[in-house]
Amino acid sequence: MAYTRLNPPPAEHGDTIPGSIFLVKDLRATHPMHENNYTEFMFLGAAYDGVRQLVELGVVPQHERETSDAYLRRMADLYGFNYSRAVVDLTNFYLFRKDPIRQLPDGLAQDPSWQAFAADCNLYGDTFQDYMADQFRWASVFGFVGFLVDKPTAVIENRDEELRRGVYPYLAGYHPTAILDWEYVRDDVGRPMLDYIKLFDDDGRYRIWWRDHWELWEEPEENAPGEAEGILVDSGPNPLGEIPWVWMHNLKGRQWPMGVADLHEIARIDLSILRDLSQINEIVGYTAFPVMLMPMEEQGQDVEVGSPAVVEFDPENPQAKPEWLVPQAAPTIQALRELISKKAAEIYRIAHTGGLNATETSTAAKSGVALTAEFQQLNAKVTQKAINVEKAENMILYFWLRWQQMEQYITKSVIERPRDFDVRNLAQDLADALTAKTVVNSRTFKQEVEKSIARQYLQDPNDEVLKVIDEEIEKQPDDFDLPEGQEPGAPRENPFETGGDPTEDEAEE
Repeated sequence: MAYTRLNPPPAEHGDTIPGSIFLVKDLRATHPMHENNYTEFMFLGAAYDGVRQLVELGVVPQHERETSDAYLRRMADLYGFNYSRAVVDLTNFYLFRKDPIRQLPDGLAQDPSWQAFAADCNLYGDTFQDYMADQFRWASVFGFVGFLVDKPTAVIENRDEELRRGVYPYLAGYHPTAILDWEYVRDDVGRPMLDYIKLFDDDGRYRIWWRDHWELWEEPEENAPGEAEGILVDSGPNPLGEIPWVWMHNLKGRQWPMGVADLHEIARIDLSILRDLSQINEIVGYTAFPVMLMPMEEQGQDVEVGSPAVVEFDPENPQAKPEWLVPQAAPTIQALRELISKKAAEIYRIAHTGGLNATETSTAAKSGVALTAEFQQLNAKVTQKAINVEKAENMILYFWLRWQQMEQYITKSVIERPRDFDVRNLAQDLADALTAKTVVNSRTFKQEVEKSIARQYLQDPNDEVLKVIDEEIEKQPDDFDLPEGQEPGAPRENPFETGGDPTEDEAEE
């Protein structure tokens, strides 16, 4: 027998009985998973957004010996490289560079409502393809996102009026911070079914769905007490008999519906780099001025100096005397720079993108075996992401068809994502490399480009072959046999451009 709400138990984590009154504290209540992961969600989002959001989040603390004014100045000058965003955007680019294959019956493919949805799936002018790419970017950041497949509640008399007014099912995307609460139950065969979900809209309202109806609530006033009653703004039946909700995971986690974010470890390394850069800034700033060593003054006595870098000593010490100190900053700065390079390399290693960023993180060319392993790992990762996107898109299509009462197309409609991704993008890389070689007049640059092309073009080359190729590329032009009087790098003379027709012997040659 299917689950029904007959004499339901007392509410847990906000699961108030349908039709009853929500108190403000019930509206604000969240699922234990949401509560336990909220801080992490906020950190991951800030890591992707950049420095300002990290500062506002308070994850760049004030040093115990740092004054408040010095801390505010340091925060104003803070900057970072935002590797977190680079990694997410890079993998997202390869995932969505190829369009999906939509196998749709003609009746659906040519349906005006479906065409309108494909061109504007969220009522904000975003195409279905672009919106999914944008939302999966956030799934990579947080581990997952969710979609409510809803349909406007406008009163429509017939199909023609629906088409004329542009009424069709649309998508509303929600990040984990806005997915407050949910509950699953088992049907008569043990299959889990979403029985309740509570969402927080951008306008500050609470959107709550059950399998038989939905409600829209808001708090009576800002900072309302928890015991105050919420205000029911709107409600309506759910004709589908199931909640039109779709999870989209980056990578599935150990506990449903949590996902695995790309940034769990990367964001922390990125934050560490940001702190290192802040320290370098401080070292450079204070090194620009000498540090004054002077005796401690009596309380109330002011001493004006050109820099706040002042170190005091006990005036009773007979060995101490005022003097200027010259900070030795170069070794510390060099150590921090090397540490930052190491951290950047680890970020790309964790993300399996080291092969795509070898020029930034390494001064030596990687072997063919190492590059092949890098690309295979990245390809496997992007493929798994594609499978998860495909599942979400097909569930969206399923609910869209149910809203439109076009169930006859459900089993005949399939959206497929590519399973194989050429993350090396060999053809374009070759074209870009050849263009760069003609523009940049640098022998070293041309050599490095040729080495890169060799590693991308050859299939599984061994290290010995690559070593020979590198030696040949590094040879000076005049090491090769050139015609007498031929300058290295100069174009060779074409015997057929000397004027007149070639002789028979010349033509044969």
